[in-house]
Amino acid sequence: MECFESTERCCKSSLHVIAALSNGEQATKLCGQLLRRIVNARNKECLLNMRTVQEFDRGGQKVDARVAAIHIAAYNGNSGVVRLLCQEYGVDANCSTSETIEEEPKKA
Repeated sequence: MECFESTERCCKSSLHVIAALSNGEQATKLCGQLLRRIVNARNKECLLNMRTVQEFDRGGQKVDARVAAIHIAAYNGNSGVVRLLCQEYGVDANCSTSETIEEEPKKA
């Protein structure tokens, strides 16, 4: 599992980076390729549940949140990635692994 340091100074896995791609078809293809290459079940489970810090726009206000890749994919409209993660890898789209970090949202 390869991780990258983002501009927010936190680590993002390859899966998080793929989930945020703007090209949904490409994101779905890369997501499938990545997950098929991980043969160790524990590593795959950790990757699917790993959270990273991401900034989201919530009605014109910026909010930092710790999020799983499935929530990044959903936020970016990558329905193919969401479907793949749910149907083939058993990720619960309603999982409570994501959470906002701060009480007061920042003004955009």
